[in-house]
Amino acid sequence: MATEGPPFFIVGCGRSGTTLLRSMLDAHPEVGVPLESLFIVDYLLSDQSIDVMKQLLPREYELSEWGLDVSAADLADCRSASDLIARVHELYLADQGKQRWGQKTPRFVRYGDLIKRHFPHAQFIHLIRDPRAVASSLARSQVHQSTVYHGAMRWRGDVEAGLALEKSFPQNVLRVHYEALVADPEKEIRRVCNFLGLEFFDAMLRFHRQAPGDYGSYYRQIHSGLARPVSQSAAHGWRERLSRREVALVEQIAGPLMQELGYVPDRPTGGGVSTGYLWRVRIRRLPGMARQLLHYLRHRSGYLSGVIRRKRVLKTLGPLPINR
Repeated sequence: MATEGPPFFIVGCGRSGTTLLRSMLDAHPEVGVPLESLFIVDYLLSDQSIDVMKQLLPREYELSEWGLDVSAADLADCRSASDLIARVHELYLADQGKQRWGQKTPRFVRYGDLIKRHFPHAQFIHLIRDPRAVASSLARSQVHQSTVYHGAMRWRGDVEAGLALEKSFPQNVLRVHYEALVADPEKEIRRVCNFLGLEFFDAMLRFHRQAPGDYGSYYRQIHSGLARPVSQSAAHGWRERLSRREVALVEQIAGPLMQELGYVPDRPTGGGVSTGYLWRVRIRRLPGMARQLLHYLRHRSGYLSGVIRRKRVLKTLGPLPINR
C-alpha cells in the first residue's frame, strides 16, 4: 500500500489548537488524519515480538474509534512496529479515499526522537498557544478535569519538549502559533501546506461544514466549536475566565518561557501567589481525577481495560494515560 509523502505529526500541549488544525488538514482531499492514538507509542517502545504485536494490534480500542475493523491478515507482511503503525494508517486512508496520512496526538511532542527513529522522514507541526489560555481550557474541560497549576506545568513541559524537537530537527518541524492560526487561517494553513508539500484547497477553511461525526460523546463538549468557523474569541477568553490569582499562578510557572515566545505577562515583575494558595489549587486535582475517571467509564468504557491489556502484553507498564 503506497502513500504519497511522508507521515506528519501534529503535536504540542493539549488544548493548543491541535484539533482545529487536524480538522483543517483532514478536510484536504488527499489527507487523512485519524483520531488521537496513544497506543502508537507503546508499540514503538516495546521489544515484544512482531507476532505478538500482530495479534494485539487489531484489538486496540482507538481503531474502532477510527471506524476500522483490522484483522491479523491485514498485518501479515509487516516486519516491524513501524510497519504495523504505517499499515493501520494506510487502511484508514483506503477507507477514507485519501493518499497521505497524518497523526494528531498532542502528547507525541514528548516522543519526537522515538518517532523519528521509526519514521526518519516524518514531519512535525508544533502548535503553541498562550499558557493562560491553555491552563484555562484544561481546567474547564470535562475530559481533562485539570487545574490551572497542572495546566501551566503541562504547558511548560510540553512546550520545552517541542522546542527541543525544533532544535533537533529544524528542517522537519514547523512551529504554528494558535493566535496566528485563528487571526488569519488562510495564511497559516497555506504555510502549513507549503511545509508539507501539499496543494492548498479552500475546503480546508470550510472544515466546519463537515459534521465532526468521528468525535463521540467522550469528546463532544470540548470539540463542539468544530461546527463553527474559526474565531479569534477563544484566543483571549481566558481574561474573563481566570481570576487575577490564577493568572499570576500561570505566569509564575510559565515565566520566562512564555515571554520568550512573545506572550506578555499581566502581573508585575516579581508578583506571584502564596504557597498556601498554590497547595489549595494543587489539591483540587484529586476530585478532578475522580470525575475524569468517571467520564472515561461513562463514555469510553473499553478504553482503560484495553490500555492495561496492551501495556501488560507489550511490557510498557507505566502510568495510565489519563490526561494530565
